[in-house]
Amino acid sequence: MKSKLGIFQGRLSPSIEGKVQFFPKESWRDEFPIAKSLGFELIEWVLDKDSILDNPILSEEGLLEIKSLSDKDGIQVFGICTDNYMVDPFVDNTEILTQLITSVGKAGVEIIEIPLLGASLVENTDQMKITAKKLNELESICTEYKMGIALEVGLDTSGVLDFFEYVKNPFVSVNYDTGNSAYWNFDQLNEISNYSHLIGNIHIKDCTPELYSVPLGKGNVDFPAVFKLLKLKGYKKHFILQTARGENDINVAKEYYEFITPLINELNNESRT
Repeated sequence: MKSKLGIFQGRLSPSIEGKVQFFPKESWRDEFPIAKSLGFELIEWVLDKDSILDNPILSEEGLLEIKSLSDKDGIQVFGICTDNYMVDPFVDNTEILTQLITSVGKAGVEIIEIPLLGASLVENTDQMKITAKKLNELESICTEYKMGIALEVGLDTSGVLDFFEYVKNPFVSVNYDTGNSAYWNFDQLNEISNYSHLIGNIHIKDCTPELYSVPLGKGNVDFPAVFKLLKLKGYKKHFILQTARGENDINVAKEYYEFITPLINELNNESRT
């Protein structure tokens, strides 16, 4: 398996009300051919609170259309980011996750990402135990539908390792975010060295401890060192751009694609192009 590069849904559409990340209700279909034209292979879908009622990922008809567009342009909807859990606590609202696990494989989805931040924040032992219990209860349907769950957490290395002492569901992994680690001033090389075996997906972003989300290469993420260590650790899963926006988001996406692709090629043992 070789690592592929994708982009977050909405990054190829005009911003709505100044939002950085959102479900592009009016233009989601257009993003498939745009992503293809730029060289991407994957899209990570966005399910946010505002799109719960009309997001096509939650309907049978919508899933069929998504799969059709995915097949037409060769762009896999690899993952779904459940941003709704930033507003509605995950432990109290697992019904939507259950629905997703049992249905979205029809559209080619392999992983559902849960941001355990905001209303779903996990930062102490009690929260770890409660959240892990909910995740462990999903093991049987994850097994049946072969659906992975990746957790985005605001924990340092020791916190992640402590949390996964309670997580027994083998379909649960870490969604590692390069920018978040830089923003929180975590030691990225220490993180990758100690829990790369838990990482199921990586979001590419750049940040500083003072500025959240800056253009790639302008923040505190040492991308060459990160990719060198990922290669050493045998990472062969995927990367999704969750990057800062710009005046022309398609041009910005192209620049970021060109920035990160050589590093992925090196990780995959391919020559630079």
